[in-house]
Amino acid sequence: MFNQTGTDVVPLTREFAVMFSRLPSLHGDRNRDSITGKARIAWLARLLDDGLFYSPSWATAEVDGVTYRVNGGHSSQMLASRESDFPPGMTCIIQRFHCDDEADLANLFDQFDQRRSLRSISDKIKAHCGAASDLKDIPVSRVRYVCAGIAYYMMNDGKESRLEEEERVRLIHEHEDYILFAHGFAASRTMVNAGVQAAIYATWLRCSTSASDFWHLVQSENAPQARHSSRLLANFLRDSIGKKKPGTGSSKWTTRAFFCKSVYAWNAYRTGSLISELRYFANLPWPVVK
Repeated sequence: MFNQTGTDVVPLTREFAVMFSRLPSLHGDRNRDSITGKARIAWLARLLDDGLFYSPSWATAEVDGVTYRVNGGHSSQMLASRESDFPPGMTCIIQRFHCDDEADLANLFDQFDQRRSLRSISDKIKAHCGAASDLKDIPVSRVRYVCAGIAYYMMNDGKESRLEEEERVRLIHEHEDYILFAHGFAASRTMVNAGVQAAIYATWLRCSTSASDFWHLVQSENAPQARHSSRLLANFLRDSIGKKKPGTGSSKWTTRAFFCKSVYAWNAYRTGSLISELRYFANLPWPVVK
């Protein structure tokens, strides 16, 4: 069994963070030096730099006279690495436990950060949209698709790092006007792919008026010419729904292919060209948005 023996509120200093970070942890705890561990620590550091990191809650457990760290490993290591820029004026809540043996220690470890108690990205988007009066009535799923498209575009064909979940959610406040423009396109099942949404964003940056005209043509399939690029793109998007690579559960086309084909169609629209197909070459860089 395990039981809670107390709760302390202590001043959060770098010395305390260093001490806590060096406590022994459960065998099999997440490796802070792994790629995932380093990424999580870097994310916490960005929160601190952006003024979004608040006083943490950590936990220890005593087993056979040894005090183990059971929660707070990544955040304590991040804080331990800060010297001249250590955040002032914070406190830390320390929950203290006692465990009869290491099996109980593992059971206690399981209680922290359970997936069932974590807020999903949809929960977070709903809260942030509620804080933006113009977005509060837009379905959460649409905002999620639009933000995924912006985030994919910001990766710049793999040259930039993928945005963390919290960074994608914060796009809501940075791109409110664009979300108001684009959410209607995210209502169409054929246009929810992140590559398509990224292309919508890229074309809107180039010319919002033309982007509105073009994507409404794609959505409605109302262009009179069969070889109009909007018709070809609409056909491709419709035909791609649910199609999988043989022997896999993944889409026949990559997110990158959806983006490139969408931009090729847009470029043909911008130049007034009628085309017969939308080609894609994986070895070529992203097309320039005209």
